[in-house]
Amino acid sequence: MMLIPANFVLQPLHNGEGNYYVGHNCPHCGEILYRSHSAGDEELADHAKEHAELDPDPPADLDELSKIEL
Repeated sequence: MMLIPANFVLQPLHNGEGNYYVGHNCPHCGEILYRSHSAGDEELADHAKEHAELDPDPPADLDELSKIEL
């Protein structure tokens, strides 16, 4: 299980099919550097889902996303 580097910016994302996860963005340019689920399969909070953006490059298989302590 990985921990998030302190300088990354978390961005709630969805893939357009009702699946939510998190993008880890560069704090300087905003590029999504990688994507993850929370460890323990916890769902994103409702307020995060409300602000989730459509992922321009969603993963083909959500089971391949890293698990991260949020």
